[in-house]
Order: sequence, then C-alpha cells, then structure tokens
Amino acid sequence: MEKFKAAILSEQNKPLIVKNLTDQNPSKNQIKVRTISSGLCGAQVNEITGKKGPDKYLPHLMGHEGFGEVLEVGESVKKVNTGDLVILHWRPSQGELAPPVQFLDDEGISHGAGPITTFSEITIISENRCTKIDDAKKEFYDIYPLVGCAISTSYGALMKESKFNKDKRILIFGGGGLGLSLLYWTKILGIDHKPVVIDIHKEKISHIDKLGGYFCHVDDLEDLDEFDLIFETTGIPSNINTALKKSSNNA
Repeated sequence: MEKFKAAILSEQNKPLIVKNLTDQNPSKNQIKVRTISSGLCGAQVNEITGKKGPDKYLPHLMGHEGFGEVLEVGESVKKVNTGDLVILHWRPSQGELAPPVQFLDDEGISHGAGPITTFSEITIISENRCTKIDDAKKEFYDIYPLVGCAISTSYGALMKESKFNKDKRILIFGGGGLGLSLLYWTKILGIDHKPVVIDIHKEKISHIDKLGGYFCHVDDLEDLDEFDLIFETTGIPSNINTALKKSSNNA
C-alpha cells in the first residue's frame, strides 16, 4: 500500500511528530480525502498541551477542520463521489457515522483517528463529517477550513445563542480565529456600533480594523464601559470573570 505523511500527537506538551502511515481503503460509511488545507483550532492546541487533562488515546492523528478532494468512497456512502471537493468539519451533518480508523506506521505501531482528522496528506473520515462544495474557488482554498469550525461556530453563537440585533454593543475576548470570525459576521450583518476586541497582541490591530472593530489591549480593559453582548473565546478564567463584570445585564 501507499504511504502518506501525518502529524501525530504522541506525547502531550511535546511537538507533533511527522510520520509515514500506511494508506488503506475506506470501509462502510467512510470517505477517503486528499487534504488540501487544514485549520488549527484552539481545541487542538489545548489537546496538545493537556489543558483538558490526560489523553488516554495516544498516539493519534489530529485536526477537525479542513478542505480536500474525495479520492474514494466506501460502501453505502451516498452524499459525495470521487473527485468532489469537500469541507471537513467536526460537527455531524447528513450521512452516517463510521467506526474509528487505525493507521499503522513504519514500525507497525497503530495510530488512532476519530470520525475526522485533518493534519495529514490523506484522511479517512465518517460520511457525516464533510460537506460538498459545488463551485469551490481556488483563491479560497486556504479559507474553506474555517467554515468547518470558526466561521460556522461564530455564526451559531451570534445568531442562534445570543439575542443579537444591530444596535447591540458587543465585546469580544480574543482576536484569534473564533474572535475574528465573530467580528466578520457583525460586519456582514451591518452592526451599528463597532465591536471591541480584547487581545494581548498588538499586531492584530490591522486585522481587527479591516473587519470593522476596535482593538483594546487587555491592560486597558478596565477603562471600557459595559456591553450588551460579550463573547469570551479564550477560555481564561480571569477573562470570564471580567466578562461578567462588563455585562450591562448585571443589575
């Protein structure tokens, strides 16, 4: 069988290791995809650093948002065909959930993969972890992975979970992928007041400005007024506590 390269998490708080893994054919309800691009979500960073606790499934493949080309489909797969371009995403969609995959490296060591992984040249995913793009634009190939996590998650948080309308005053903690995606949606929806984005990295000012927001360094947070909607994307306990204090709903 052919080989492909994959970034493996073998030990927490250590760099990922690139290994050659043995390719295989997809089984029932599985889809084989050639990965074109992949996102790196904060969830993977937390997985690597062990922020959520010990990982009992080591060693394993990683990644839950990507974009690629379907190489082969397994039995019973109905939603895509060979040659289709697809967004890979962690949240289930139409289709069936397939059993987890195991790949062997050159030393015969088994490496697990869940319903979706994207940090590899080739990946085998469950049918319900991808969505076909009918008219994919090459200039967006590096952007499509964000649709599989940050862009869709931020839209759901803004439009499904919060009481959003255009006159709300919005504060966003964190100018990473999720925070900037939230800012992107507020620009698309034409909000009346520029949202404020809190971050520690001043080099993000240009990105925030382009998306119609104000940058505020975390050291200047106390000078801000209260806000109607607050989105905390960093997971830092002190930020969560401050977010509650800055809410106009604290009365």
